[in-house]
Amino acid sequence: MMKSFALWKAKESGQASTVVSNAASIGMTLAECTGCSTLRLLLKRGLQIMCGLSMRFRRISASLIQVEHNCGASVIRSFFIFTFFFVLPYPALGQKDVSVKTINEIKRSIIPIVCGYVDEQNAFQIAEVAGTGFFVDLNGRFITDAHVLDGWDEINRTRHPCFPAIYIPDQGWNWKSFEPQFHFQWFPFIGCESDSAVDLAVCHPNENPFTSKRVLKKNIAVVSFDLQTWPEGTAIAFTGFPLESKSPISSEGFIAGFQLISESIKGFDYFVDKAAWPGASGSPLYLANGKVIGIIRQRGQNAGSGISLARSATVISDFLSKHPYTTKQP
Repeated sequence: MMKSFALWKAKESGQASTVVSNAASIGMTLAECTGCSTLRLLLKRGLQIMCGLSMRFRRISASLIQVEHNCGASVIRSFFIFTFFFVLPYPALGQKDVSVKTINEIKRSIIPIVCGYVDEQNAFQIAEVAGTGFFVDLNGRFITDAHVLDGWDEINRTRHPCFPAIYIPDQGWNWKSFEPQFHFQWFPFIGCESDSAVDLAVCHPNENPFTSKRVLKKNIAVVSFDLQTWPEGTAIAFTGFPLESKSPISSEGFIAGFQLISESIKGFDYFVDKAAWPGASGSPLYLANGKVIGIIRQRGQNAGSGISLARSATVISDFLSKHPYTTKQP
C-alpha cells in the first residue's frame, strides 16, 4: 500500500542538475567583479545558507570561494540570476515557522464534526466528536475525510441515538484564556457527497453559517488553498479536534516526503513528521502564511508511528471541481 514517490524523486534529480549548472554561471558572473565586499558576502552567504538547507547545492559554495567582485551591472545581473534560479523555484527556502496569529486565523475555518442530540431540556448534547472539517466556500460547505462519516451507526448503537452536526462557538476560538465551558451554535447536516477512492467528502449544513444571524461573521472564514508542491523541510501545521476534544488542538512540524495515492489516481499525499491523533482526520494542513496545502487523513502505526499522511490540495481541488455547489443538495 505504501508506494515510494519515485517519479517525484526522478523529477527532482533532473531539476537539481539544472540548478547546480546555473550556480556555476552565477559564480562566473560574479568573478568578473572586484570590490563591493558587503554585497559579495551577502550573495555568497545567501547561497551558502541554501547549501546547508539542501544537499543539492553543496557544490555551489566551492565555486564561490574564489569569487572576486566589483560594483556595476554584473552584480545587479547576478542578483537577478540568483533570485530566478534559487528563490522562485524553491519558495520554502527561508520560510518562517507557523505563527500564533496564523493558527488563530485558521481556527475561523475549522469545525468539529460531531454526533449530537437534543436532550429533555432542549439543550444540544454531544455524543461523540468524530473528526474535523473546514469551510471551502461561502455557501457553508465544508470538506472532511470520507471515513470520518462512516461511524454514525456505531455511535448510535454504543453511545446515544444522535445525528451528524457541526458547531461554532459564539465568541470564536481565539480565547484570551482557556474556557472550559462555552456557548456555541450547532448546525445539523445530512447532505454529503463523497468519493471513497480519494477518501474525501464535502457536506452542506441545513443552514448556511455564513448567512446565519446566529453566527458573528468575524468568527468564520473560508480557507485559501495553495496548489504548489512543497518540498521536504517546509514548515507546516495542522489544527483540528482529535481525541474527542471539544476545542481545537494544533501541532507544528515539517513536510517529510511524498507518496503516490495509487497508479490510477492523479495526485499524491504528503508525509508529515508529526503524529496525528485519532479524530485529527479532516484537519487542514497549512503553511506559515495560512494557506491550506492538504488535509490530514491517516496517522502512522507500528513502525510508522510518529508520522502522518495528508492528501494534497491538488486532489482536494480536483474533488471539489467534480462536486460543485448546487442549490439542490443531496
